[in-house]
Amino acid sequence: MPHQYLESFGDPALSVGPLSVWVHGFEYPLATDGWDGDWLSITARCIGNGTSIIATGPFLDTVSFHRLRRELMPLYEKLEGEATLASAEPNLRVTFKAAGTAGQVKVVIEITPDHARQQHRFFDTIDQSYLRDIQASCSGVLRHFPMRDPESRGVEIER
Repeated sequence: MPHQYLESFGDPALSVGPLSVWVHGFEYPLATDGWDGDWLSITARCIGNGTSIIATGPFLDTVSFHRLRRELMPLYEKLEGEATLASAEPNLRVTFKAAGTAGQVKVVIEITPDHARQQHRFFDTIDQSYLRDIQASCSGVLRHFPMRDPESRGVEIER
Protein backbone atom coordinates (compact mmCIF):
# COMPACT_ATOMS: atom_id res chain seq x y z
CA MET A 1 0.00 0.00 0.00
CA PRO A 2 1.56 3.29 -1.05
CA HIS A 3 2.05 5.78 1.77
CA GLN A 4 0.26 8.47 -0.27
CA TYR A 5 -2.86 6.31 -0.07
CA LEU A 6 -2.80 6.58 3.73
CA GLU A 7 -3.25 10.34 3.45
CA SER A 8 -6.66 9.75 1.88
CA PHE A 9 -7.80 8.19 5.17
CA GLY A 10 -7.60 11.50 7.02
CA ASP A 11 -6.53 11.69 10.63
CA PRO A 12 -5.95 8.39 12.41
CA ALA A 13 -8.46 7.26 15.02
CA LEU A 14 -5.58 6.48 17.38
CA SER A 15 -1.97 7.67 17.50
CA VAL A 16 0.67 6.37 19.89
CA GLY A 17 4.21 7.57 19.25
CA PRO A 18 5.21 6.11 15.87
CA LEU A 19 1.92 4.18 15.48
CA SER A 20 -1.16 5.41 13.61
CA VAL A 21 -4.39 3.39 13.50
CA TRP A 22 -7.29 4.11 11.16
CA VAL A 23 -10.70 2.48 11.63
CA HIS A 24 -12.63 2.21 8.36
CA GLY A 25 -15.81 0.60 9.66
CA PHE A 26 -17.23 -2.68 10.83
CA GLU A 27 -15.93 -5.72 8.98
CA TYR A 28 -19.51 -7.06 8.87
CA PRO A 29 -21.75 -3.99 9.06
CA LEU A 30 -24.99 -5.99 9.08
CA ALA A 31 -23.96 -8.42 11.83
CA THR A 32 -25.54 -7.65 15.19
CA ASP A 33 -23.95 -10.32 17.37
CA GLY A 34 -21.03 -9.64 19.67
CA TRP A 35 -18.60 -11.84 17.76
CA ASP A 36 -18.71 -11.22 14.02
CA GLY A 37 -20.41 -7.87 14.57
CA ASP A 38 -17.60 -6.34 16.63
CA TRP A 39 -14.68 -6.76 14.21
CA LEU A 40 -13.37 -3.58 12.62
CA SER A 41 -11.62 -2.98 9.33
CA ILE A 42 -8.26 -1.47 10.35
CA THR A 43 -5.16 0.03 8.79
CA ALA A 44 -2.19 0.41 11.13
CA ARG A 45 1.18 1.92 10.31
CA CYS A 46 4.26 2.10 12.48
CA ILE A 47 7.28 4.12 11.42
CA GLY A 48 10.79 3.62 12.73
CA ASN A 49 14.30 4.51 11.66
CA GLY A 50 14.51 3.25 8.09
CA THR A 51 11.27 1.29 8.14
CA SER A 52 7.53 1.61 7.83
CA ILE A 53 5.24 -1.33 8.51
CA ILE A 54 1.62 -1.29 7.38
CA ALA A 55 -0.97 -3.89 8.34
CA THR A 56 -4.54 -3.93 7.07
CA GLY A 57 -7.55 -6.09 7.79
CA PRO A 58 -10.04 -7.00 10.51
CA PHE A 59 -7.52 -7.53 13.32
CA LEU A 60 -9.00 -5.36 16.09
CA ASP A 61 -12.52 -5.38 17.47
CA THR A 62 -14.53 -2.90 19.50
CA VAL A 63 -13.80 -4.86 22.67
CA SER A 64 -10.07 -4.23 22.13
CA PHE A 65 -10.63 -0.47 22.30
CA HIS A 66 -12.98 -0.80 25.29
CA ARG A 67 -10.44 -2.85 27.25
CA LEU A 68 -7.57 -0.51 26.45
CA ARG A 69 -9.60 2.50 27.58
CA ARG A 70 -10.48 0.74 30.84
CA GLU A 71 -6.92 -0.51 31.50
CA LEU A 72 -5.42 2.94 30.89
CA MET A 73 -7.39 4.51 33.76
CA PRO A 74 -5.34 3.06 36.67
CA LEU A 75 -2.12 3.42 34.67
CA TYR A 76 -2.81 7.14 34.27
CA GLU A 77 -4.04 7.69 37.84
CA LYS A 78 -1.44 5.66 39.76
CA LEU A 79 1.34 5.13 37.19
CA GLU A 80 1.25 1.43 38.03
CA GLY A 81 0.59 -1.67 35.96
CA GLU A 82 0.07 -2.01 32.26
CA ALA A 83 -2.54 -1.73 29.53
CA THR A 84 -2.80 -3.48 26.19
CA LEU A 85 -4.45 -2.95 22.83
CA ALA A 86 -4.79 -6.43 21.35
CA SER A 87 -7.25 -9.01 20.11
CA ALA A 88 -7.28 -12.67 19.17
CA GLU A 89 -5.57 -11.74 15.90
CA PRO A 90 -1.75 -11.43 15.97
CA ASN A 91 -1.36 -8.45 13.61
CA LEU A 92 -1.17 -5.70 16.23
CA ARG A 93 -0.41 -5.56 19.93
CA VAL A 94 0.44 -2.38 21.83
CA THR A 95 1.54 -2.65 25.45
CA PHE A 96 1.83 0.31 27.82
CA LYS A 97 3.78 -0.20 31.03
CA ALA A 98 4.62 2.21 33.84
CA ALA A 99 8.32 3.04 33.98
CA GLY A 100 9.16 4.38 37.42
CA THR A 101 7.58 7.34 39.15
CA ALA A 102 8.64 10.19 36.84
CA GLY A 103 5.53 9.98 34.66
CA GLN A 104 7.08 7.85 31.93
CA VAL A 105 5.27 5.00 30.18
CA LYS A 106 7.12 2.43 28.08
CA VAL A 107 5.31 1.43 24.90
CA VAL A 108 5.99 -1.75 22.93
CA ILE A 109 4.31 -1.98 19.52
CA GLU A 110 4.21 -5.35 17.79
CA ILE A 111 2.87 -5.18 14.25
CA THR A 112 2.89 -7.46 11.24
CA PRO A 113 1.04 -7.68 7.95
CA ASP A 114 1.96 -11.40 7.76
CA HIS A 115 2.20 -13.11 11.15
CA ALA A 116 3.38 -16.39 9.61
CA ARG A 117 6.51 -14.84 8.07
CA GLN A 118 7.25 -11.54 9.82
CA GLN A 119 7.59 -9.96 13.25
CA HIS A 120 8.22 -6.28 13.88
CA ARG A 121 8.65 -4.66 17.28
CA PHE A 122 8.99 -0.96 18.05
CA PHE A 123 9.86 0.64 21.39
CA ASP A 124 8.91 4.09 22.58
CA THR A 125 8.49 6.07 25.79
CA ILE A 126 5.65 8.51 26.26
CA ASP A 127 4.65 10.85 29.04
CA GLN A 128 1.85 9.75 31.34
CA SER A 129 -0.19 12.80 30.28
CA TYR A 130 -0.67 11.33 26.78
CA LEU A 131 -2.69 8.45 28.20
CA ARG A 132 -5.75 10.71 28.49
CA ASP A 133 -5.60 11.45 24.74
CA ILE A 134 -5.33 7.74 24.00
CA GLN A 135 -8.36 7.07 26.22
CA ALA A 136 -10.27 9.80 24.38
CA SER A 137 -9.32 8.23 21.05
CA CYS A 138 -10.68 4.87 22.24
CA SER A 139 -13.89 6.59 23.32
CA GLY A 140 -14.15 8.18 19.88
CA VAL A 141 -13.83 4.81 18.17
CA LEU A 142 -16.52 3.36 20.43
CA ARG A 143 -18.85 6.31 19.75
CA HIS A 144 -18.58 5.70 16.01
CA PHE A 145 -18.57 1.91 16.29
CA PRO A 146 -20.42 0.83 19.45
CA MET A 147 -19.96 -2.68 20.82
CA ARG A 148 -22.68 -5.05 19.71
CA ASP A 149 -24.00 -7.37 22.41
CA PRO A 150 -21.07 -6.77 24.80
CA GLU A 151 -22.50 -9.13 27.43
CA SER A 152 -21.96 -12.05 25.05
CA ARG A 153 -18.27 -11.16 25.10
CA GLY A 154 -18.11 -10.88 28.90
CA VAL A 155 -17.80 -7.09 28.81
CA GLU A 156 -19.42 -5.00 31.53
CA ILE A 157 -20.51 -1.59 30.34
CA GLU A 158 -19.99 1.37 32.66
CA ARG A 159 -23.30 3.15 33.15
